[in-house]
Amino acid sequence: MDVKKNILNLIANAQYDSYLFYAIERLVLTMLKEYSKEQGKEIKTNVTNKNFVYDAFFPNGVDDLKGKIAVEIKNTIYIDSIPRSIKNLITKINKISNKRKAIDILLVIIVNEVPLSINDKIISLKENQNFDIKIWDINKVAEICNKYEEKFKKIYNNINMFLLDDTLNNSFTEENDSYNVRNSEYINRIKTEYANEKLVLFLGAGISVDAGIPSWNDLITELFVKMVEGKMNETKTKMGRSKDRIVSSIIKQNESWPLIQVRYLQEAYKGNLKKNVSDILYKKSSNSSALLTEIAKLCIPNRKKIGIQAIVNYNFDDLIEINLKEQSIEYCSVYGEGMKPNDSEIGVYHVHGFIPQNEDDYDRVSDSMLVFSEDGYHTLNQEPYNWSNLIQLDYLINKSCLFIGLSMTDPNLRKLLKIANDKRLVSGSEINHYAIMRKFKIDKKRIKNIEPIERFEKINDIMQEHLFNAIGVKIIWINDFSEIPEILKQIK
Repeated sequence: MDVKKNILNLIANAQYDSYLFYAIERLVLTMLKEYSKEQGKEIKTNVTNKNFVYDAFFPNGVDDLKGKIAVEIKNTIYIDSIPRSIKNLITKINKISNKRKAIDILLVIIVNEVPLSINDKIISLKENQNFDIKIWDINKVAEICNKYEEKFKKIYNNINMFLLDDTLNNSFTEENDSYNVRNSEYINRIKTEYANEKLVLFLGAGISVDAGIPSWNDLITELFVKMVEGKMNETKTKMGRSKDRIVSSIIKQNESWPLIQVRYLQEAYKGNLKKNVSDILYKKSSNSSALLTEIAKLCIPNRKKIGIQAIVNYNFDDLIEINLKEQSIEYCSVYGEGMKPNDSEIGVYHVHGFIPQNEDDYDRVSDSMLVFSEDGYHTLNQEPYNWSNLIQLDYLINKSCLFIGLSMTDPNLRKLLKIANDKRLVSGSEINHYAIMRKFKIDKKRIKNIEPIERFEKINDIMQEHLFNAIGVKIIWINDFSEIPEILKQIK
């Protein structure tokens, strides 16, 4: 078996399936474990040092390399981007060192052919550092893999099953609070992006719930019940006290197929759809909440800087605008092609449509399109040059984005994230996106042995992290949505 050729094939295919980059990294780490075991050397993987994570760490050296060795694995086809990436890594290492020697050697493992010019650029970075830099390229990686050819072959031929097994095994060894360490690292990164004026907010329905705005499922349910109730009234049949039970039952049903139901709603309401949506949206609205207040405060410029670059809002409501106004922040609501904020305004892009409480405050808002049904989502998917897709892609490629209140299941958003991630890989950009998400929890009431359930929850979280990482999104886990305002305060 030509090990080197097969590894290079994986690298080449990864440009079409970015999840393979993660698979290659896990493959290399597995081979390194075998290699260090044979030498009687200890190796640790995904080692955290003051909110910074090494891919691997040899505390007592490996081969003829002595001392504490930090390992950084680079498995990319874009070799020219590696020196800049290593330079950024060195800056991070120096920040956590606090003038003490954190490592003796930085070992850069490049899973590809390395031109001499790139090799020299990387080695030159060790000048004025208190640690050495060494490089292992594809030839060294292939040499190690050849020593354990049978194991390599088994993994290579079943790469997806290997990833699943690897994820399951990692869940058994990972500390229960390790996500807190990653959270701290990610929040620190976001603070840096915010300070550098590179942060964009992507907001979903979850941000408005505490302010009395119904969730998507609740909105669809109330529209549906209102439609049916109207038809029943025509036949002089009353829902009466049964209405609340009907609503709660349909909410559960809508979790499976809400968009199908919307098709009937559009036909039933026709020209009155926006009016009926508006009535239900704002029926119980208080216009603000602790979360909305902190989002608005995050948009207040610091020391003449812009701060948040823009807000991409998936919601129909105008609660973000109300809370920005409360903080005396200039903004421009964008809900159609050709609209653009001026230099002093923060753009609030309503990419799925806009239904403000007072339409008279906004030009031609009644003409804005609502992405409300399967047809609307299909339009976005099929029209790459739609204004809302272009806006989102621009920010996803060039800025660091923080997702709040989004389930991240929207197929069009995931498609845009995949396109943006591929573009960033080509350019060698190290921009990451971050999503604040609630940890998956199963009701454990009246269950005596909860250990298997907790294990499943942990495995599910880790698999979610890996899947989102493949499209360039890091997850900040929370146990309750009430934690989000405090996270935003930390970023500010």
